[in-house]
Amino acid sequence: CTLLELLLGGDWACGENHGGALAEVARHLAPRVRLAEREALYEVARLAARDMEAASAVWLACTTAVRARCRRGGRRRDDPPPP
Repeated sequence: CTLLELLLGGDWACGENHGGALAEVARHLAPRVRLAEREALYEVARLAARDMEAASAVWLACTTAVRARCRRGGRRRDDPPPP
């Protein structure tokens, strides 16, 4: 999946209140983003089983910067290498 496909999948999971799907998407996206975002995505995966409202809020907060980079099409030196 591309980053944008993963982001859309996570958005869908949040909208449908599907914790299992959100956790799966977060785990797939985590290795492809910066460290701070990665840690937040692992938190999303952990929260998704217990508290979808909190998981969705963390998802939105941590994916905002990822979305901005996707729109710019730019990478920085500290971005992890693509898979």
